[in-house]
Amino acid sequence: GWLVRQRPELVEDVGFVLNEGGGGRLVGTTPVFGVEVTQKIPLWVRVTARGTPGHGSSPRVETAPHALVRALDRIVRQRFEARLLPTVDTYLRSVADLQPPALAPLYGDPVALLDDPEALLKLQLESPATHALLRDTCSVTRLGASLKINVIPGTAWAELDCRLLPDTDPDAFLEKLAILVDDPGIQLTRLMGFTAASSSTETELYEAIESTLEEALPTARVVPTMAAGFTDSHFFRDLGIPSYGFGTLLLPPSEFAGVHGNDERVNVEAFREAVRLYHEVLTRFVAP
Repeated sequence: GWLVRQRPELVEDVGFVLNEGGGGRLVGTTPVFGVEVTQKIPLWVRVTARGTPGHGSSPRVETAPHALVRALDRIVRQRFEARLLPTVDTYLRSVADLQPPALAPLYGDPVALLDDPEALLKLQLESPATHALLRDTCSVTRLGASLKINVIPGTAWAELDCRLLPDTDPDAFLEKLAILVDDPGIQLTRLMGFTAASSSTETELYEAIESTLEEALPTARVVPTMAAGFTDSHFFRDLGIPSYGFGTLLLPPSEFAGVHGNDERVNVEAFREAVRLYHEVLTRFVAP
């Protein structure tokens, strides 16, 4: 973001961007490569409650922590409307037959899934990352209040990591949160938010990715995806530069468990093969 704003000449002639955000995984024995073409919009919000401070031994009827807890309860209990975007629909249907029996019907008919609260809950329990592709979400990630256990603070706050589907208007969503909280004493402050942007799959680079991987691995599936998280790709997409989250590392499910955890690692054989495949894609694109 800093480079785009402060050194725009560095990206003046950029035609495409390859970035993190997509990748491969082995589903059984089938290689599945997700190419990220869009992502949910981050909307980070601070929720602040204020009240009269005092001693913990003499609680008041109303305090800042009490008001904050009520507001957060209303937010975390809310299940925002489920919606199916075309990219997500394509992705779910493309990999439905590779899912375990409990999930295959949900992936195979995502339109029906939208109107089935029990099925949506089942999906969230089994695959939270997939469920997050179907609705706006908010997670309470940070909390703060008194620095001493015996002091009722005058201010209590929490921070929300909200992720919005690309067709959600962030301003309208913030208004929705205010209505949901229904407390004029609660302040909602936007900390960060991006614009929605996507990249077309009808480009020479996407074609090179798709054709190279399908030729190198005849059973492979290459599908466009939407990321529940976000990357720097949106800075380039805002400039009209097609950007793809793309990776060629193929890992079994057992190795995904270590991501951002203890002993995070990938096996050497998979890494070497990933470098080879990535090189093949680039070679086909720049020197077809």
